[in-house]
Amino acid sequence: MGYLLAALFGGFFLFNSAATPQKAAHLAQKALQKQYPGAAIQVEIEGKRGAPVLKGNFRRVSVKMANLTLAALPFEPAFDAKKIARAGKIELDLRDLKLGQLPVSRAHLDFSDVEYDFGALKNQAQFRIVRSGAAHFGLQLSANALLPAFASKLENTSDVEVSTAGQTLTLRGNRRFLGATTPIVVDGQLAGRGSELRLENATLNVGGKRVPDAAARVLLKDLNPLYDFDKGLKWPFRTQITSASGIGNQIDIRADLRLAAPPRANSTP
Repeated sequence: MGYLLAALFGGFFLFNSAATPQKAAHLAQKALQKQYPGAAIQVEIEGKRGAPVLKGNFRRVSVKMANLTLAALPFEPAFDAKKIARAGKIELDLRDLKLGQLPVSRAHLDFSDVEYDFGALKNQAQFRIVRSGAAHFGLQLSANALLPAFASKLENTSDVEVSTAGQTLTLRGNRRFLGATTPIVVDGQLAGRGSELRLENATLNVGGKRVPDAAARVLLKDLNPLYDFDKGLKWPFRTQITSASGIGNQIDIRADLRLAAPPRANSTP
């Protein structure tokens, strides 16, 4: 997965002292297009020409891609970098993609004051981040895209519909109780806890009547999380969802990213 950015930045290293960011952007775009032949791709690069380019230092890199599938985020942490290069700003704007198995309308990642492992990029075609300043992650997706993730929690429920209004998410469906089909409505507030998207303060209505809160908490206890964007903490960044809201069937999620800490060395007794 590091190929996405490795192909991008690798374009810098094929030039001589007359290297320009514009030429590097053109080469990077061709490399990405080869890796993702069905995707629409646009690359923009800003920086000084010549030596800074050859040393892997640039001011701003912007990549826009659409119609692709990513198994995971295209980054890795670097804990033992020998040679460090810098980028003032890195922006990735991805549209109409699948992030793992999750259909996403748009994903936007931006990083400032990035230091990365220059040797790993040159020698292993891997983009490994040593450290970063402010880093943010934004997602826009259909609320219905979340349904497969918690389908097992909606057993015996049919005709499920999801809608949002601000921070409120409403789930409607028909549930079988004692052999009869009864309409149910679940309302709650979208909230983040780390990388988890959750439904807090949920209420439950069955057949038009509100279920007492204590009973509703028991019945809905397995509904959370609605989705965990980093289950098992496999991303190179720890994720903190800061806001989640929507309108109609669309959800807009914002998160802060923090580079994962290096693994602790095993202590000897």
